[in-house]
Amino acid sequence: MYSVVFLLLFTLGASVNANCENTGTLQKIVDNDRLRFIFVGGKGGVGKTTTSSSLATLVAQHRSGRVLLVSTDPAHSLSDAFKLSFTSEPQEIPGVDGLDVMEINPQTMLQSEIHAWSKIAADAGLELAKEVDKFRQWLTSVPGIDEATALASVISYIESGRYEVIIFDTAPTGHTLKLLQLPEVLQLGLNQLQGWQSKLWGYYETFKGFMSFGLDPAKKKSQESDIQRLKRRLETKLKQYKEGIEKVATMITDKERTTFLAVCIAEYLSISETERLLHQLKSQDITCTHVVVNQLVLDTPTTDEIHALESTITDKALVSKVTTSLQLLRAREEIQSKYIHMLEESPAATCLDIVKVPLLAREVTGVENLKEFSQMLLSPNNSDQEKEEL
Repeated sequence: MYSVVFLLLFTLGASVNANCENTGTLQKIVDNDRLRFIFVGGKGGVGKTTTSSSLATLVAQHRSGRVLLVSTDPAHSLSDAFKLSFTSEPQEIPGVDGLDVMEINPQTMLQSEIHAWSKIAADAGLELAKEVDKFRQWLTSVPGIDEATALASVISYIESGRYEVIIFDTAPTGHTLKLLQLPEVLQLGLNQLQGWQSKLWGYYETFKGFMSFGLDPAKKKSQESDIQRLKRRLETKLKQYKEGIEKVATMITDKERTTFLAVCIAEYLSISETERLLHQLKSQDITCTHVVVNQLVLDTPTTDEIHALESTITDKALVSKVTTSLQLLRAREEIQSKYIHMLEESPAATCLDIVKVPLLAREVTGVENLKEFSQMLLSPNNSDQEKEEL
C-alpha cells in the first residue's frame, strides 16, 4: 500500500513539474498587464539594482502609462546605476520615455514620522515626555516599520493614478523579510498606537484638569477647546498613519497586482538566502514567479579543449597564463552549476522561472547599458552575441 501511495505522489509531483513552463526570461512579468507593483529583492551585491533598473526600462517601453521606480535601499544605488542624482521626488529619465525614478531613505522617513508625532505630543506639555519616549522606542523596534513607513510615503503617488506600474528596488533581503512579516505585527502595532493614544489623553486631561482648577469659566472653556483641537490633531495623525501602513500591507499581499522578483548569484550564501526569501513569500501567500541569477560564467572550454589550445601556443609563459585563466573560469562554472542545480531542486523554487544572466566584462551603468542589459532579461540562454554587444 505504501508503495502505491508513494508512486501516486511521485507521479503527481512529476506531473506538476511537467506542467511548469520555465521560459528563462522576464517576458511574463513585462507582458502581465494586471501587475501594478513589482518588488525586486535580494542579497546586497548580486545585481538587484541593475536588475530593477533594467526591468523598469523594459516595463516603461511596453506600457502605455508611466512607470515609477522607487528605491527604499538606504545605499541609494539607483543614482549610481543611472549615473544621475535622484531625490525623494520623482524625476524623469532622459532617453526612457514614461519612466520616473525616486529614492527614499526609510530611516529618514521614519525619523520624520516620529518627529511629527513628537511635535503633536510636545504641544500637550512636558509632563508627557516619558510617554513620548516610550512610543518612540516602540515604533523604532517594530520589524519592517522603517521600510513600511517609506512605502507608505509613496501611497499618494499610487493613488494619484499617474503611474500604471510602480517598481520597488528594496533594501537587502534581511530588511525585505522584516517587511514581509509586517502584516503579522501590524495589528499588534496599531493596538499599541491606540493604547498609547488613550494613555496619552489620560495623562493629559488629568494634568490639564489640575491646572484648570480655579480658572474662570471663559478661560476654562478656552482651555477645553485647545484640548479638543489637539486631540483631533492626534486622532487625525493616527488615522492617517494607520491607513497608510494598512495600504502597504494590502499592496504586498495583493496576488493579482503584486509580484516579487528575487535576484541572486550562484554562490552558497546567496542561494541559501534566496531560498529563505522564497519560503517566506510562500508562507505569507505572496506571489513570486521569477528568480534572476546574475554573474554566471557560461560556455567555458572543456579540459580537452584547454589542452588542445595549449599545443598551439609556443610561448610557455603565455601558455601558463592562458591555461590558469581558463581553468579558473572552468572551475567557477562548475561551482555555479552546482548551486544553480541546488536552486532548481529547491521546493521553494518549484515552477519558478529562473533567468540566467552571464557575467559581463564591464559594469552596467548609464541608461544605454541598462537598456542593453534589459534585453538579456528577455533572452533565454543569453547568446555570446548579446554578451559581446554589452
